[in-house]
Amino acid sequence: MQTPRGRILTPHVVYAVNGWSSHLIPHMRTKLVPVRGMMSAQRPGRALHPSTLSGQRSFVFYRATSGYDYLTQLPSGEHELMFGGGWAMACDNVRGMPDIGADDSAVNHVGQSYLAGALPQYFGMRNWGEDTAPSPVSPTDEPEWGRGRTKAQWSGILGISADMLPWVGRLPEKVSGRALQKRSDRLAESVDEKASGAQVAPPGEWIAAGYTGEGMVHAWMSGKALASMVLDREDEIASWFPEILRITEKRWKEANIEDMFAKYFT
Repeated sequence: MQTPRGRILTPHVVYAVNGWSSHLIPHMRTKLVPVRGMMSAQRPGRALHPSTLSGQRSFVFYRATSGYDYLTQLPSGEHELMFGGGWAMACDNVRGMPDIGADDSAVNHVGQSYLAGALPQYFGMRNWGEDTAPSPVSPTDEPEWGRGRTKAQWSGILGISADMLPWVGRLPEKVSGRALQKRSDRLAESVDEKASGAQVAPPGEWIAAGYTGEGMVHAWMSGKALASMVLDREDEIASWFPEILRITEKRWKEANIEDMFAKYFT
C-alpha cells in the first residue's frame, strides 16, 4: 500500500475508522457516508423522579420523518443527561438532510440550539421543573463546564451506512480496487509465524465500520467478529454473527445512499 509517508508492506489491512472509511476506500464513497452528529451533556431538571431517570435507562425519541434523538444518563456525578440527535433540525437549506461530510471542529448552531432546549419539552415542563444548579466546581477543574442546564456540547463524525447496517469482513476486490494475494505469496508466512504455530486468513483488506449512530450496540461485537475472520477462525462466530452484516460484492452493489436519505430524511 502506497501512502503519503511511504510504502507499507503487510499481509492484512483493517479499516476501523468508521465515517472516514471512504477516504481510504474510494469505492465505499456512496456506501458509507461521513455525517456530523451532535451531542450534549445536560443537568436534569429538579422535578424528574428518580425512578424515571436513575441512570439505568436509555431513550430514543422518534419524530416521524424528522429523524430521532437519543438520551442516556450517567450513573454518578451530576447524573448528566447525554442527549444527542437533532439531525433534521440542523438542516438550514435542505429539508431533513444532515451535515454530510461536515467538519467536526465546529458545531451546527441550529442543531445545538435545538438540543439545548428540547429535553424539558420531551418530559414536559411540569415534570422537568426548575433547572438544577451545578455542583461546586474546584478552581483547578478542567475544562470549564457550562454553568446552566447545558454543561457541554460537541460534535463528531458518524459513519452512515447506505443500507443502515454495519459493514464487516473482507473487502471484495471490486470494493478495495486491489487484487487479493494468494496464500502462498503472503508476507505473514515468516519464520517467526511458522515457529509459533500462528495461523491467519489469506492476505487481504478488512473493514468494520458503518454503525450509523449505533456504535455502542454494534461496534464491539463487529470488532470481535472481524478479529476471528482475520485469524481464520470463522467457526467461532458461526453461531452468533449475522451474515447480513458481512460485506459482499452483491450487498455493496445494492446499497444506495440516495434511497436511504429519501426514506429517512425527506
